[in-house]
Amino acid sequence: MRKIYISEPRNLFWENYWKKAVEDSDSIKDLNVYPLHLINKHVDKNSKIVELGCGLGRVLKHYHHQGIHIEGLEYDNYCVAKLQQENSTYRVIEGNIISLPYADKSFTIAMAFGVLGHLEQDMDKAFSEINRILEPQGVLAGSLCYNNFGRFIFNLIARFKIWRKRSKKHFYTHLFSKKEIKNMLSDHGFELKELTPILSPEVLYNYFPFLRGQKRDFSQKQKRTSHDYYPLNIFGKAIYFIMKKVIPYQYTFALSFIAVKVKDKT
Repeated sequence: MRKIYISEPRNLFWENYWKKAVEDSDSIKDLNVYPLHLINKHVDKNSKIVELGCGLGRVLKHYHHQGIHIEGLEYDNYCVAKLQQENSTYRVIEGNIISLPYADKSFTIAMAFGVLGHLEQDMDKAFSEINRILEPQGVLAGSLCYNNFGRFIFNLIARFKIWRKRSKKHFYTHLFSKKEIKNMLSDHGFELKELTPILSPEVLYNYFPFLRGQKRDFSQKQKRTSHDYYPLNIFGKAIYFIMKKVIPYQYTFALSFIAVKVKDKT
């Protein structure tokens, strides 16, 4: 397990991130944007879902408007206030993943995307809390940053920015191997069922303009619902196809996982 550092305090980084973000749509068009295609196999009308770190509600809204019971917890009060203003029926509260305000065994599914690995000191507490609020055989769906070549490049860029600004380095996230993810889940009472690279044309589209397809006026709101809104030209499509088929674990920045609670963590 490695650490990645950035040039600004993490609380400031996320505060600026959310204030720049746009309001999310009520549904996600492409379930591969988040690994919802994996989660959907475990969701039905009787599910009780909690999303830990729900942000501006992309996933929460998607399931809420399908009539699925879903609750959201978010550390950033700006996001919580914005969601509550949008729709008073959203079940969303401000809170911390290391001390969850929910009863024992109160959910069938817990989701934590882009949250757990960003805890520098308290991952054990977070996993223990998730274990506590899940029913036996409850499902944990999440994502963790993967320790691969792409992240190595990201780390070099981040280190250069720290050097250029002459700033103090600030923790951003942990990087994991596949074995580390499996062992960490097992240590906290979960059995890993699926582990999949999160793949998107967004990286090629954003960082290599010459691979973009015909320019079309897609909003940021649309782009958060489907990979279709990152159109690539014929060369971009060919490169993306090769990346997905040949080196998916080197192209991805994060892995999604599905795990089942097999024992209580005391």
